[in-house]
Amino acid sequence: MKHTTLLNTKMKNLLIGSLLFTAPALSLAGVTFTEIPVDNWGGTIAVSNNGVVAFAGDTQFYKWSAASGLVQLGETEWTRVAKTQISNDGNTVLFTNVTGSDTSQGSKRIQATYVYQGTAERIIYRSEMNVDSLAASAPILGGGVNTKGYHQASTLNLNTNAKTIIEDGETVEFLHVSHLSANGDVKLLTTPGSIWPGPTYIMTGNGEPQPVEGISLVSGLTGDGQTVTGEAWYCTDGSTMCTVSWNKNTNEVTEIGYFRPTDTSYDGSMMVGNGWSDAPGGKVWDSYNGTRNIIDVLTANGIDMTGWSGFSNMNLSEDGNKIAGYATNPQGQLRPFLISIVPQCFGF
Repeated sequence: MKHTTLLNTKMKNLLIGSLLFTAPALSLAGVTFTEIPVDNWGGTIAVSNNGVVAFAGDTQFYKWSAASGLVQLGETEWTRVAKTQISNDGNTVLFTNVTGSDTSQGSKRIQATYVYQGTAERIIYRSEMNVDSLAASAPILGGGVNTKGYHQASTLNLNTNAKTIIEDGETVEFLHVSHLSANGDVKLLTTPGSIWPGPTYIMTGNGEPQPVEGISLVSGLTGDGQTVTGEAWYCTDGSTMCTVSWNKNTNEVTEIGYFRPTDTSYDGSMMVGNGWSDAPGGKVWDSYNGTRNIIDVLTANGIDMTGWSGFSNMNLSEDGNKIAGYATNPQGQLRPFLISIVPQCFGF
């Protein structure tokens, strides 16, 4: 039996609805701030290089762009803990950890990943593959599968249905491919540990896995596959937690700020995240300006942010020119937003 038959997938061309809004945009000096007029609860969100924003409602999956407005891709039973990812061209959208029903098993509730390529829907149930990640420039998913009686890290090519198992090392078991580089060649591998997840490894192609050292909580991998981002405990300034990056070539950790990173650009030169309770608010970091509050940055670029608050869950396009997230508007409504930035030498 071919391995492609192991996937119980559901492909259908379904455009549930396209709702066009005139979203209010504020702009000056090449920076625009656009409120996406959809009331939401503030879950995960993702943005592509060309400004397509993907996010989930209570039970719905959406894409939005200035050109096409709001498009409802599909719906499921519950999305509150779903993770959203999007390709660089905005065509492929991934919603992981979704609660749905496996129709092949009647009405049984089951965790699944919903994949949209264009408007074609494909459901991958956890019994087939527990999906964690999407390569931004290649049709490759990362995650893990149950095979030979235990869990193994794996990847899946969406176009060919080819599934690749990452072989365990002599002394380490790889459970998941938690993050992928843009082309899918570099993989971050999670392992079991006394405090889950355990140590993280990085692997290029079929090469030797290399341990990622000095990061307590891994949050991301840059698109070029060279830098791992996350948080470290007990930093040099006495902080109990700080933002760090780890370089694959030098095996060195660099402390870069004090916030919880949520996403990074292709080369790691720009990052977004959420502030801690003693330094709240959405954060943006770049190698020239350091860490700044996103409201301060927008205000400094001439955009009136009076009444806006609660910036959170921010996501960054790989080219660093788009930021999406959630914020509360002056009317008290929690809304998705898009920030577009004209490329400049040292951030914006």
